[in-house]
Amino acid sequence: QDKAKCEQLKAEKQQIITTFSRERDVLESSCNEAKAAFEIQKGNCDNPKDEIQVMRDDSEAQVEYLEEEKKTNANNYSIERATLESRYKEMKTALELERESFSKFKLETSTSMRELTQDKAKCEQLKAEKQQIIT
Repeated sequence: QDKAKCEQLKAEKQQIITTFSRERDVLESSCNEAKAAFEIQKGNCDNPKDEIQVMRDDSEAQVEYLEEEKKTNANNYSIERATLESRYKEMKTALELERESFSKFKLETSTSMRELTQDKAKCEQLKAEKQQIIT
């Protein structure tokens, strides 16, 4: 019986060793996979820092560009505004001169029309006098 028990214990020991070896192999494989995944994640963690810095640098450069563009636009706006105001004043002055000229023309035309009417009346009167003298 001791021999049978010893054989049984040997078989159980062998089964335990086999099971242990399989479990150890599975655990070592899982551990190696976990180490590899960790290294990949570690690499990914370093890369985002670089990527974040690149994105930050790009953003800062873009902000600087937009600020320069804003200054340029503000300067162009000031120049354009000054130019337009100057042209407006010139056009306003020209319009006032045209109005003044038109008013003078209107007055001269009115005066000429009055003189013409008076001359016509004088002419009619002279014709009438001539007719009286002739007859």
